[in-house]
Amino acid sequence: MVDTEDIHQNLIRLGLDENEAEVYMTLLGAPSMTILELSRSTNIPRSTVYRIAESLAKKKFAEWIIEHNSKKVRAITPEYLGFVVKEKKTELEEAEVSLNNLQDMIGNIVTKVPKTQVRYYQGKEGIRQIIWNTLKAKKGVFGYSEFGRIEVVGRNFYNDYVQEFRARGLTDRVIANENCFGYLDKHVLTELEKHQLESTGIRIIPKKIFYCTGDHSLYNNIYSISYWRKNETIGVEIENEELVKMHASIFEMMWKIAEPVADFFKKSKNKKVKSKKKRG
Repeated sequence: MVDTEDIHQNLIRLGLDENEAEVYMTLLGAPSMTILELSRSTNIPRSTVYRIAESLAKKKFAEWIIEHNSKKVRAITPEYLGFVVKEKKTELEEAEVSLNNLQDMIGNIVTKVPKTQVRYYQGKEGIRQIIWNTLKAKKGVFGYSEFGRIEVVGRNFYNDYVQEFRARGLTDRVIANENCFGYLDKHVLTELEKHQLESTGIRIIPKKIFYCTGDHSLYNNIYSISYWRKNETIGVEIENEELVKMHASIFEMMWKIAEPVADFFKKSKNKKVKSKKKRG
C-alpha cells in the first residue's frame, strides 16, 4: 500500500505547500470538483480553497474546466508533470550561472570585508543552513559532536545532505563520548548508507575525560557550532583562519588518543557482561 505521507512529501519537494498538496491529493480522487465540494472534503474555507486552486492552476498541477454550467477544478495527473522537474533543473542551472557571474563581479568588493566574520543562525531552518554550509568544505569536515542533529533537521533534509556530501567526495571525522551510543546505534552504525560518516570516522573519548554538547564542525577557515538543548536551537559560524588552525591542532591531538567507536563500543559491552556475571 502506498503511504499517503510519502505522496504528500513528494508533492512538497515538487514545489507545493502543505495546503496545496492536500487539495491536489483530494482532486486526484475525483474526475473534477467544485470549490464548494473541495472545501467540504478538505475542511478548508471556500475562499482559501479558491486561492489554492488558483495557485495549483498557475503551477500547472490543476486546470479549470466548465462542466454543466459550473466551474470546476481538475487535477493534472502525475504522468503529465515531467515539465515541473525540467523547469526546476533549468532554474538551478540559471541560478548556478548567475552565482558564478556574481562571484566574478563582486570579488574585489568582498576582499575588502574584514577577515573575521561571525554569522548567527536560529531555529531548525538555521541548523539546516549551518549543516548545508559544510558542503563548501574543500577537503573534509572534522569536529566534536554529541550527535542528534537528524532528529532536529529531519530525515528528508539529512538524506539530501548526505547525497550531496558524498557526490562532492567529502570526508567527515568526529570525536564524541559514550553518551552518543544510543543515537549512533539508531541512526548511524545500523544504516551507514544514510549517513555521511564512515564508522572509521568516529572516535570516542570517555565522558569522564571529555564533556561534549552540541555539534562542532571545522572546515576551510570556518568553525561552526550548533546547539539544540533547553528550548534553544541556535548556531554560530566563526570565520577566522588562525582560530581554525588552533582548533585543528587540538582536534588532531585528541584524535590520536581517542578510540575507534567499534573498539570502544565492544569494550563497553564486555565490561557490562563481566559486571553482570560478578553480580550473578
